[in-house]
Amino acid sequence: MAYEILFLEITKILTVIMGGILTWLSYKGHKHKNSTGLLFLAIGFATITIGSLVEGVLFEFFHYDILTVHLFESIIVVLGLLSLIYAVYGVAD
Repeated sequence: MAYEILFLEITKILTVIMGGILTWLSYKGHKHKNSTGLLFLAIGFATITIGSLVEGVLFEFFHYDILTVHLFESIIVVLGLLSLIYAVYGVAD
């Protein structure tokens, strides 16, 4: 059981790091090209990354049950995905 928890913590940390990199690169592209699409891409990646972080924090530090933290994460991820869809299909630069 301890190995599974360690693996989960490592994957959450990697998710936050990679999500942060994607967010930074998208935002950097937005600043360079002044692209609204890249801005919404950055917002979507940031939101999804924050969702993963919130799930870990609520579970590890506030001891919420697993169903509740997955619900919170899922709602936040849906909002991030909506931003990504808008970035790809809804923005005309």
